[in-house]
Amino acid sequence: MENIPIAVAFTAGLISFLNPCVLPLVPGFLGYLCGVSLTDPKAHRSKVFFASFFFVLGFSCVFAAMGVLLNTLLANVSYIAKAWLGRIGASIIILFGLYLAGLIKIGFLERRFSVAIKKPNVLPFLWPFVFGAAFGISWTPCVGAILGSVLALALAKPALSFILLFSYALGLGVPFLLVGLFSSVAQKAIVRAAVFLKYFNIFSGIFLIILGVLVLTDNLKLLEMRREAGPALLLESGTLELSSRAVEKSKKYEKAKELIAPDGYINSQPFKLSDFIGKKVILLDFWTYSCINCQRTAPYLNAWYEKYKDEGFVIVGVHSPEFEFEKQYDNVLAAVKKLGIAYPVALDNEHSNLKLYNTIYWPTEFLIDIDGFVVYKNIGEGRHKETEFKIQELLDERKRVLGQEQILRDRVPVIPQGAAAVDFLGIGTPEIYLGSLRNRENFGNKEASEPGATVDYQLPKAYAPHKVYVEGKWHNGVDSLELISTQGKIVLIYTAKSVNIVAGALNEGVRLSIKLDGRSVDSVLVGSFDLYNLASSDKYGQHRLEISIEGEALAVYAFTFG
Repeated sequence: MENIPIAVAFTAGLISFLNPCVLPLVPGFLGYLCGVSLTDPKAHRSKVFFASFFFVLGFSCVFAAMGVLLNTLLANVSYIAKAWLGRIGASIIILFGLYLAGLIKIGFLERRFSVAIKKPNVLPFLWPFVFGAAFGISWTPCVGAILGSVLALALAKPALSFILLFSYALGLGVPFLLVGLFSSVAQKAIVRAAVFLKYFNIFSGIFLIILGVLVLTDNLKLLEMRREAGPALLLESGTLELSSRAVEKSKKYEKAKELIAPDGYINSQPFKLSDFIGKKVILLDFWTYSCINCQRTAPYLNAWYEKYKDEGFVIVGVHSPEFEFEKQYDNVLAAVKKLGIAYPVALDNEHSNLKLYNTIYWPTEFLIDIDGFVVYKNIGEGRHKETEFKIQELLDERKRVLGQEQILRDRVPVIPQGAAAVDFLGIGTPEIYLGSLRNRENFGNKEASEPGATVDYQLPKAYAPHKVYVEGKWHNGVDSLELISTQGKIVLIYTAKSVNIVAGALNEGVRLSIKLDGRSVDSVLVGSFDLYNLASSDKYGQHRLEISIEGEALAVYAFTFG
């Protein structure tokens, strides 16, 4: 759960309650609901409180329903689309802030939207509930801007939409309950506060403008970060003293940043990086399971973890998905088991931590030393020997810091069984994406790739290298091509030693018959969404791949090479 956006939503609820459009009317609201005047000393406190409670429950249910609806509608949109929704939501928040500060006029907010309800003769606490629900779906101008800003924040963070709107309801509802419980005292306080209310909209506007700018510039995460791991501390003579070693390191390295609100954990209960600082050397690995570079790196990570875990070494895999299907917990869990990963994995579905550590590459490895400093970074696949030697160096330092006995190292790097050796100079075809968001102009058909369209494609008579050609009826999705017809073909001329496909069957398994350089070599059954090897050759060079597809509802995301 992200604490800062939730606190912001709760604060927005408090601001709505304290707004001059609401606060002076509260006694009248509650008096109308329970049928007495709050200034009447004979007013029964419990009657007023329970009327307040059901009134709050009514509008809370409405706001919670809004949150569920937003989360349902936006749960499956792509990462790029969510980024644009975040920008739109931030712009709306700034616009509402400018309105509340009196700097601009917004016509529709000047209107009063309301629901006229005649008080019926019903159960005593059903009426306050209905009235609260009506309050939740109506607005006054100033409250409409604040509620609209919370909705815009939920648009920017759809995964939190329910809890954000529920937090807003709590921020608005708790003061109502306090007024209901201490009605006579609250009545006097509200009267005394009237002199300050004329400045409240300006304060509210400034609050929303600052919030909108933080969301728009993607800096809200700076407030969301849990407290970073502090400088290393040494236990000497029973007191904690600042380590001079850590002071020197701070001049060269940045401190590790705490992970922001992981979306789940595999191989571990919830944890913080700070739980390991001062105890272990940490390798932080950003990866995604259908990435061929990540899959080829996994054997080395597994081998290092097995070899050094008893010396105070831990790997934390941060799974930051490239495609939508990689956000599903069960898919990641299956991949972790398939790759033999035993170390903790934290899910980073919204790329909060990928951004926090300022990387856009899979995999990227960061080494964090005993004092909590990031002292090494490796981008992409490779440099396994250098990385392992750095692990050894940091583990030796850990032993010195903790006063443990040093060991004599063999300085022989591990070479995991089955690890693939790759000559990157021999790979001439870049990774090919087939979705509209990442298309690198590697689509070869004369019928263009049209986002959102379903097209009946025909194979040409001649093919250019490094381009994908398809036959059959295909739907152009955001991050994939989806076969609609029961049969289809794909042709690709590539330069590499092996070729892989990132794909999945939308219904049952789909059979791919493979030809390499005109010769039938194999067939591949595509089921779950994953990376599949299609063909491998003895040497690097240019090859022609032909795939005949039997079965509809195949989604193809990318081709990768080795």
